[in-house]
Amino acid sequence: NGALRKRMMEAVDGDYQTYKSKDGAYVREHFFNTPELKDMVADINLDMIGRREEHTQESAGAYEITAGRSDQLNMVGAVYSPDLASVLRREAAGAAGLSLSDKFDRDSSMRALFRCDHLPFLQKGIPAIWLFGGFHPGYHEPVDTVDRIDFDKMRAPSASPWTPCGRSRRRPRRRASATLTQTRDR
Repeated sequence: NGALRKRMMEAVDGDYQTYKSKDGAYVREHFFNTPELKDMVADINLDMIGRREEHTQESAGAYEITAGRSDQLNMVGAVYSPDLASVLRREAAGAAGLSLSDKFDRDSSMRALFRCDHLPFLQKGIPAIWLFGGFHPGYHEPVDTVDRIDFDKMRAPSASPWTPCGRSRRRPRRRASATLTQTRDR
């Protein structure tokens, strides 16, 4: 509907330098300063999307893995951002041909939600989802090198999640919900 474009045209050049030097809370308060603009704010975090999931000592027996599927990613935080999750599922299933699993929201034994970068967004009421290739031996360790990346698996998700919210007619509403002091089990 042009709200973002209008806001961008209202901001003068000096505003953008200020936004660059301030934290996210300042930008949300001063740039995204209407309910309509606030509804546009969300965080999509891509992590290890080019790795195939394998069990680690910590995860063995905790959940089912998707090791043989290059068309599946895990979605963490969907339970707290249902509208954003709905948009991502729809877009992922479309052109990208991806399936998004919410197993880490259903099984809290790995505490995935509490070890991710998008948790602070959820704590501030901002819809946020972590798209995650899954745990694997050497996860975020020095042995986790580029030669272990499955570039075919990485291709579709790295192109698709950036566009759905911007082109969707039904934007995710600002509904990051629930108290994050406990892990939610279903």
